[in-house]
Amino acid sequence: MRGRTVVSILVGVASFIIGWTLCASFNDLSYFSLDQSISVADVLSIVVNILLAILVAVMIERGMQNQRVEKDFFISELNEAQQSFSDLERMCSRNNSLSLQLTVYEVEKAKKNLVRMWNNMGEQEGNFHKKHNDEFLTLIQNIKTLNTQFSDSNYYKDKTGYKPITIKRNHIYLNNTVKQEIGRTFSIIKDAIFQLKIAINNI
Repeated sequence: MRGRTVVSILVGVASFIIGWTLCASFNDLSYFSLDQSISVADVLSIVVNILLAILVAVMIERGMQNQRVEKDFFISELNEAQQSFSDLERMCSRNNSLSLQLTVYEVEKAKKNLVRMWNNMGEQEGNFHKKHNDEFLTLIQNIKTLNTQFSDSNYYKDKTGYKPITIKRNHIYLNNTVKQEIGRTFSIIKDAIFQLKIAINNI
């Protein structure tokens, strides 16, 4: 994205140089005058500079539109992941029994989509990717933690004698004591996605 900005600046500089060169080239024709104060060279210089200014403006505008399209693509990917986690959070809060296959699949799918989006971001915005990579890796780790919370009773330290989670016949049975902890993980994940969207929008 920044590469197009550099190109636009270089085009602007080149436009100025070309306009100045053309103006100097036509100095010998200055005795052909439209009236006593305006020479052909002046008119040609003005016309060339106007055309080049329009060209630069069009190129910059096109670059900004392309940049906006790329931003919107990455943000839409984040929105989709955020919606998936919101749907799972609501399902978790309303039910003590969840489909193991569906729950793990949705969490894993959201994680893979985020990783794919982040790799694409690295190709388009290397500096941004490097600057925020630690934050993204923390987000992925929290998603892995969420999957563990749904599928591994050993994750929890429970002193009540009851298993915080039980997996039977491809279903996850959640004890109410763990729902708050899972809810906190959901909040951490969604907040991290939201902050990432803000950062991308401000590129």
